[in-house]
Amino acid sequence: MPAPSSGYTSHHTKGLWRVPVTVYRAPAGSGKTTYMAKQVKQWLKKNPLNQKIALILSDNHKSLEEVERKLVEAGVDPKLIFHYYGHSQLCPIPHLKKFRPVIACSICEKFYPQTAQNCLYKERVEEFRRGNYKILLAPFEVINNRTFREIQDRIAFIWIEEDPFKTRPLREPTPQVVAEQSRIYGRMLTEGDYINRASDIEKKIVETLFPPNLDPQEIPARAVLLAQIFNPSPREIGYYYKMKQAGLSTWLIKQWYLIDVIEIARTNQAPIYITDASFDMNKWLDVDAVYFAIHGERLPINLTIDNTIFFNPKSSPNMIVRLHFEAWYPRNSLNRRTIKQIAREIAVLASRFRQSVIPVITFKSIADMLKAEVQNEISRVKVKEGRELKHYNAEVKVMTFGSLRTRNDFENYKVGFIVGSYNIGKDSLKKAIEEEYGPIYTDEDFETTRIPGFGYIYTNADIERYRRELEDEEQYQAIMRFRPKKKPTLIFIWGRVPERAIQEFDRYVEEDTALTFITTWLSPRKRKLLKPYITEFTLDDLMKVGEAYLLDKKNKGAKRVAVSEVRKFLVRHFKVSDAVINKVIKMLKEVYPIVVIKPNSGRGRPREFFDLDSISPEN
Repeated sequence: MPAPSSGYTSHHTKGLWRVPVTVYRAPAGSGKTTYMAKQVKQWLKKNPLNQKIALILSDNHKSLEEVERKLVEAGVDPKLIFHYYGHSQLCPIPHLKKFRPVIACSICEKFYPQTAQNCLYKERVEEFRRGNYKILLAPFEVINNRTFREIQDRIAFIWIEEDPFKTRPLREPTPQVVAEQSRIYGRMLTEGDYINRASDIEKKIVETLFPPNLDPQEIPARAVLLAQIFNPSPREIGYYYKMKQAGLSTWLIKQWYLIDVIEIARTNQAPIYITDASFDMNKWLDVDAVYFAIHGERLPINLTIDNTIFFNPKSSPNMIVRLHFEAWYPRNSLNRRTIKQIAREIAVLASRFRQSVIPVITFKSIADMLKAEVQNEISRVKVKEGRELKHYNAEVKVMTFGSLRTRNDFENYKVGFIVGSYNIGKDSLKKAIEEEYGPIYTDEDFETTRIPGFGYIYTNADIERYRRELEDEEQYQAIMRFRPKKKPTLIFIWGRVPERAIQEFDRYVEEDTALTFITTWLSPRKRKLLKPYITEFTLDDLMKVGEAYLLDKKNKGAKRVAVSEVRKFLVRHFKVSDAVINKVIKMLKEVYPIVVIKPNSGRGRPREFFDLDSISPEN
């Protein structure tokens, strides 16, 4: 693994081993994950017999699945990778999923012995224990799992993909919750009890609510009651009181998984690598403050920020075009009439760039409508092929705001479309702020005022700034789904463009309409600037497609296929000239035998067929 260079070093007890932490903070699509996957491959190659484990953490399974894909692409044997999905994904009993495994499993073993015996969660745990896995992919929560504690002393290094500041919100228990837990436990519980005896408290409450003679029919209702009593649980209350006694501000009282990760790394003298384009140094300082309050010393780390772009940006020119730049298109402005107008522009632009797939990112609430309108407009567009005008065919694919991080569905498309400026509602904003900082604002702080031509803003400057940060981050994520650092990329946007994206792209253009863009940029003088974004196929690419088409026909039982049929297939799916198609057909004829069949009537031109008997069928 790469050795981090010198960087930020926290002050702490002299002589304590410092954890090397390297943060790869280059933009999305710059190759951070691919680079780390290759480094893991190199580590495995150098340590084939080592019993150490590479721990890869993230705040969601989607990111971990992407990491797993990158590892396999880098040449890592899938048999060495274990993706830990955990209890909440694998537990077959719905009303027990919400509890920690130790609680849920104790109830399951007592009342559902058959289910417990064939438990998929336990099977996966045993599979991990028995297997010779070298790479563990897991969510942050796994570090509090008993199974993980069995192998945590074998950690060689830790890789955190995406946001490393995953936290579990903690809040002060209400008097009612403490009173109910105390009643079931048998005496009044104190802050000291929760800090020192949380596990014993949980165990006794569960045993009291679920006695051995309990009717199984009552278990779902008791599970609901337990969830209410454990809101928050004794463990969470103990953690809250411990952090409160340390003198932390309310908004810092959370379960910071990163602190546990750093402790594991320090114990094993294991370096930490973080791949996160949106790494926030202010949050890192928050973690440092929490660590100091709990342990009485600063974070024992050496922090290095690495902004290396692992793909050469000079070979990947990219461009953003903002259309109707005076409008910013929030969700409430996108009525059916506006959507029809945008759909018409998308269809025209996509046809000019010869796209067989049209990738669009927009709001979830209008995604189906926009997709249908674009598809409808496509049917009206005609494109010039040779001397003829033919109907334009393309497939529309859609992703939506709010679910973009880690998605790579559009990474291979050179031209993309983003419709709308992501805007977060008041309730969602209040929830995000409370999760981040605690309940520090009142309803009066969320008052808004309207600015003509811009929309509503919050009168509280801090809230408005935080809202803009969230919205710009989501808009930036939408742009980066097209992976502009990896290839030439042209993105058309009906909405706001974050300043960060403008600075990172080679060219940023504002145009009134799609027509003005076409008139200006597809003119003979400037057309060459757009050449990298126009879909082009090499003769070898088309040759492979033609061979695949013949093989497919062979597998379906065909004896021969007309040359004219293959020609029509290539013309229909690839917008290239007749001269190129003729060259591809000639190349296919040189590889596969041709059968010439005369018409039965004896009149007309003989027809040529590819003889498929020479092709070996495959599945």
